Amino acid sequence: MTEISAPEAKWFGPAFQAIADDPNVLVSAWDHKGKVIMRDDGWIVENIGPFIGSGYSRTAYGIKGRPDLVFKIAIAIASIDEGRYTNGEEKKMFNKYPEFFPRVWMTSEHVETSPHIRAMTHSDKGKVAKADNLYIDWIIVDRVKQLDREGLDEILRKKFPILDQIIKETPWRGRRTSNRLGLSPLSPNFRASLFSRFLYSLESNNPYHRFGIGGLTSFLDKHLPQKEAQAIIQNIWDTMVKDHKLAKVFEVISAAGMRTDEVRVGNLGTDIATGTKLIFLDINRFLYKHGATDP
Repeated sequence: MTEISAPEAKWFGPAFQAIADDPNVLVSAWDHKGKVIMRDDGWIVENIGPFIGSGYSRTAYGIKGRPDLVFKIAIAIASIDEGRYTNGEEKKMFNKYPEFFPRVWMTSEHVETSPHIRAMTHSDKGKVAKADNLYIDWIIVDRVKQLDREGLDEILRKKFPILDQIIKETPWRGRRTSNRLGLSPLSPNFRASLFSRFLYSLESNNPYHRFGIGGLTSFLDKHLPQKEAQAIIQNIWDTMVKDHKLAKVFEVISAAGMRTDEVRVGNLGTDIATGTKLIFLDINRFLYKHGATDP
């Protein structure tokens, strides 16, 4: 991945050559201080590609001749620096965790701007900007296929065999009857439930939380004594917490400032090329906790 330059831009087409020559072609209006207040949507659609969608801080467009890529640009509906910050975070997260984020192919140059609250840390001098903060006007990224419930369940089955191990070894409610009848006692997307419950327990550091692993108690064989049921829950926790693949997922969640309850259908995808990656979609979904989401 690289910041825009004439040689690199040429590979993506004449529109990006034009942007490299003059970034202002993307802007249709400024305020009296020279701050961008409106993007030139007409120029972008005509020269780059069709509008795909718009969220709290960014707009996404297709790229002509490149159905595998997406162009995302910060907008000024709220604060343009929100979108720039989100672009910068996506670039940083891809560099650190390429197996969990769409590839970033090219970006605008870093924009020098006053840091907003999310780009600050506390120190003895008060609030200061993070040392690695980036503000990027736009990025080109891989287009990602959003996962539905069935797709997520399949990805989890392939990538996290520990989930099927737990499901197979645990005495679930109705298992004896269902085995006799050749049925499954669990819902089709139970892997996803087990996955999300574990992450929630890890976040809360409580294996018995009712929204975490502890909530599985109601699924256990109803004939189990309470003490034995608690031991089973503890064993599930002890087994899952040692799995390095699950630990890696939680590392990414923590690094990106996500909440584990946001790691769900709608916020997860996979790569179009192989359909094997578990990709966290649009980091602004997680960073902007009280606002709308990005496309």
